[in-house]
Amino acid sequence: MLKIDGIQPKLDGHICDELICQQYLYKGKLQNEVDVLSIKADGRWHQLYFEEGTVFWRTITEEPQPFEPKPGDVFEYPFVDIGEQYQLKNKLITDLIVEAFPDGAKVSIEFEQSRVLTIYHQDNRNDIRFTAHQ
Repeated sequence: MLKIDGIQPKLDGHICDELICQQYLYKGKLQNEVDVLSIKADGRWHQLYFEEGTVFWRTITEEPQPFEPKPGDVFEYPFVDIGEQYQLKNKLITDLIVEAFPDGAKVSIEFEQSRVLTIYHQDNRNDIRFTAHQ
C-alpha cells in the first residue's frame, strides 16, 4: 500500500528551474543514488525523499545547501545537478506519477519531448533512471 506524507505538489504544467539530487555515500561508497531530490519549479522548491516505503513531500523556502562534512566523517551527501546532466532545466513538466512498487514506491516525473525521470524506492534503497524517447 502506498503511503504519502506531506502534500504532493502539482508540478505538471510548470517549468523545471532546477533539479538537484543529494546522494548518500558511506566511506566513499555510494549507498543511495537519491537520498533527497530537490525540484524547483516556477520559483518554488519541493523536496522528495523516502523512508521505509513512505513517499515524503516537503516544500522549502530556500535553496537546498550541501551538507558540510567534518573531518573524519564517514558520511558524504554530495549534490548532483541532474537538471543539467539530463538537460531538464527549463523544460515543461507534463506529469508527476506516484505509485506503489513491490516493497516500496516509484515516482516518475515526465517532461516535454518524452523525457522521464523515475526514482525507484525499494528495500530502503533509492535508484534513479532517466529515459528519453525520440
